[in-house]
Amino acid sequence: MYGPSEDGRPRAGRFNGREAEAAIKAAAAMDMVALEAKEPAVREFALKLPAGRISKTGRGFVPYLPKGLHEGLKSLTSPSDASAKIKYAAAAAAKGDVVKAAVKESTKGLWLPTSWDKIGVGALVLAQDDDPKDGWWQAIVVDAKADVVTLRWHNGTSRRPFSRHKINLGLLQPSEKPTLAFKADPASKYPANWAAIAVNHTVLAKEDGPMQQWWEATVRTMKSDAATLSWRDYPSLPELHRPRPALALLHPMPVKPKTA
Repeated sequence: MYGPSEDGRPRAGRFNGREAEAAIKAAAAMDMVALEAKEPAVREFALKLPAGRISKTGRGFVPYLPKGLHEGLKSLTSPSDASAKIKYAAAAAAKGDVVKAAVKESTKGLWLPTSWDKIGVGALVLAQDDDPKDGWWQAIVVDAKADVVTLRWHNGTSRRPFSRHKINLGLLQPSEKPTLAFKADPASKYPANWAAIAVNHTVLAKEDGPMQQWWEATVRTMKSDAATLSWRDYPSLPELHRPRPALALLHPMPVKPKTA
């Protein structure tokens, strides 16, 4: 499966035969191309690609295409796969502005909490799916009772609302200055606020693509407000670059406290 990220950079991943049907469906949903490895040259090239992954919910994770494989992908998709090439180019040219506009439109009327204790109805936060391997997704708080909130997925899925403890949610950077109600352990791998993000900290970063999926990432370098990170659970994938405000925070003490 291959296709461009939001900024036009190529992504590609290989999937085994058991995942073929799910990969085809995911490619259509993600505006990507699924190419069956029938020819020997295609099979040989596919073995060089990093493995992609299809979650149990049908969502796909497709890594960036390593730089040394760009020309190989072009040779395999042109001219014999002209329709795929046209689709790829068109998506690369249009996706950035379209996706950004859609995200901006979809967050109207919502608000970003300045700290975990401020999370309430109408807040836009990040939550894990039932399986942590499916990553983090934007969710909207629809009910709040003490430290447990009820949420619905922001992507419009018809799945039922679900509950999470506040400290098991991720925070997107609000426009106003965060007011955290605790002092984090300096030795914690989770920063207490955005200004505190530093090397070796674990944060959440959004992947490039229309799925709007977030994953744990480790900060490798931090220069002013520009961070270089690696995916925590996929360290062999290429590093990514994000500005500080584009990162989301995990609670510095992400262990659910005992309740009476």
